[in-house]
Amino acid sequence: MIKRSSGSTNLAARTGICLDPFMRFACLCLALLCSFSASAASTASAATPEDDISLACPVLRHGYGPFDYRSAANSQRQLVEGAHFFPDVENLKRNAIHPNRGYIVIPGSEIDYTLRAFPNHPRALLALSRLSLRDKTDQPQGTKAPVVCYFLNAIRFRPDDGLVHVIYGTHLLRSGKTQLALEELQKGEALSEENASVHYNLGLAYFELKRYPESLASAQRAYALGFPLPGLRDKLKKVGAWKDGPPPPLAKASAPSAAASTPAGETGIADGAAGQSATQANSAATP
Repeated sequence: MIKRSSGSTNLAARTGICLDPFMRFACLCLALLCSFSASAASTASAATPEDDISLACPVLRHGYGPFDYRSAANSQRQLVEGAHFFPDVENLKRNAIHPNRGYIVIPGSEIDYTLRAFPNHPRALLALSRLSLRDKTDQPQGTKAPVVCYFLNAIRFRPDDGLVHVIYGTHLLRSGKTQLALEELQKGEALSEENASVHYNLGLAYFELKRYPESLASAQRAYALGFPLPGLRDKLKKVGAWKDGPPPPLAKASAPSAAASTPAGETGIADGAAGQSATQANSAATP
C-alpha cells in the first residue's frame, strides 16, 4: 500500500506538480483523457456532412465481387444483370414476375444485389435514385442502406469514376440539395474531360437548374465526343438555347483524368428507362 505524504500533497496543490506515484498516475490518466477529447473535438469540427453520413452507413458486403463496372468482363455483367437487373427492374415495374425464377420482384432488392456486386454500376445507381424519388423515401423497400450510402460506397470504391459523381449530383439536385449537387457535378466533370456520357448528364443537370449556357457547353462537348442521343439537344432547342458550333474549350481541371474512364459514349444514363437499342451504346437515357 502506498502511503501518501501530506507535505507532498500540499506541495502538489500549491504548484500543480504531481509528486507521489498515485497522484502521478492519476494526472497522467487525466492528461491522456483531455488530449483524446481535444483530438476528437478537432476531428469532429473538420468533418463534412458527407463524413457524418458515411459513418452511419453499413458495410455493403457481397459474395460476388465487388467489380469495377467499367472494366468488368461481359460475362460478369451478364451474370448479374441477367438475374437481377433486367428491364422490369430498371424500369421499376411494380409486381413484376421474375422471368426465370417466378417470384414477385422487389426492384430495390434486385438493385441492391447489383450495386453490391458492381458498386459503380451507373444505370443501377440511377434506377435507385429514381426509386427513392418515386417512393419518396431515403431507403426504398428491399435495400440494405439509405440511397446516399450506395453513392458514397461507389465513390470510395472507385474515386476516379466521374460518372458516379454526376449521377450522385443529379440525385442531390432532384432532392433539393442544389449546392451539394453542383459540387458533385463539378467533381465529375474534372475527372472525365473526355467522357461523352459525363458531359451529357452534366448538361441535363445544368438544364434542370435553368443554367442554359452551361448546359449548352456540356451538350456541345458530349456531341463532339460522339454521344448518340438527341434528348439534351432537343430540350435546349425547346427553350431557344441551342446553338450549333464547336464546344468552348474546357477549363483545365485540377483533378487528374481517370485512367480507367469509361470510353466516350458508352453509358449515358440520366432520366433513364431501360431497353434502348444497341446502336445507342447501352444508354438508358430518354431522348
